[in-house]
Amino acid sequence: MPAAAAAAPTAQVAPCVLIAEDHLDTRRVYEIGLRAMFPGLIVVADGTAALDVLRAREVAVLLSDQRMPGMLGDTLLAETA
Repeated sequence: MPAAAAAAPTAQVAPCVLIAEDHLDTRRVYEIGLRAMFPGLIVVADGTAALDVLRAREVAVLLSDQRMPGMLGDTLLAETA
C-alpha cells in the first residue's frame, strides 16, 4: 500500500483591516485594542491615505470615521465602489 502523501501546510495570511480615523487618541485606542486580534491592522489618519492603502493591497474590512479633514467617510466609501 503506498504511503499517503503529506499535505503541505497552508500559510495563513492575516486579513487586512483598515481604519481611517483623524483623531490621534482614537487611532491609538484602535491599535491597542485590535492589533492582537488583527495582525494585518493598518490605521491611517485620513481618507486619502486610506485610498492609497486600498489601491496597494486587498483589504478585508474598512472602518472609517465620517468627519475627517479633506475627505468625508462616505466619500471614501464611494471611492471604493
